[in-house]
Amino acid sequence: MGKIARKLFATYLEAQTPTPSYSLLGTDLEDFSIEMNANVVKTANILGENSISVDKYEKQASIEPYKADNGNDLFTWLKSIIDGDLTLDNLNTNVVHVDLFGAESSGAYPAIKETCVVEVVSYGGDTEGFQIPFNIHLTGVKIAGTFNPATKVFTATTNPEYLATFSVTGTASARIANAKVVINNKIIYTDANGIANIKLVAGTYDYTVIATGYTNGTGSAIVTNAAVYTAVALTI
Repeated sequence: MGKIARKLFATYLEAQTPTPSYSLLGTDLEDFSIEMNANVVKTANILGENSISVDKYEKQASIEPYKADNGNDLFTWLKSIIDGDLTLDNLNTNVVHVDLFGAESSGAYPAIKETCVVEVVSYGGDTEGFQIPFNIHLTGVKIAGTFNPATKVFTATTNPEYLATFSVTGTASARIANAKVVINNKIIYTDANGIANIKLVAGTYDYTVIATGYTNGTGSAIVTNAAVYTAVALTI
């Protein structure tokens, strides 16, 4: 198994011009990474036991430098953000991460499309040229599919699955390990941090949580077009 060249993990940003189009990021970049910015939760109980869990991510990436390329759709959109002081929904768009090292089919490769918000940091620059550095803030709302770099067309996978996370706690909010979660005719178990994950297509799912010494917990998890987080507090 060989190493994967950086260029084989490609990221395209959808410029919201009158006819939205995807632009490949990286022309001016020596480094481009998605910062996960995990929210780490640390707890300790009266028995001196410690637990650590990650309950969400606030992912973002910095595009700097970004040098003006007159006529490029992405530059045109960024310039319109500056000229119009655009905010709110006018900054919403999508990124597509493409695994060019994955299996190719009819020119398309495995890809993940994720909604994001663009934040223009500044504009102007030095003698190297007009620059518009910006940040991308990813929302976590994802769709799996394929992307064709030649045609720049993303095709969603039929019935995409989304991550459903369960956090199970008991007395004094202590996290419960090895609790049984029954959902969609499947059984999953919580880890040492009381967390259990399952991927589900969009829909409403009844669940039952079972743990020794506690009354069963029941409810419904609603999966839309995004990951869902469900906190279950069991009682004795």
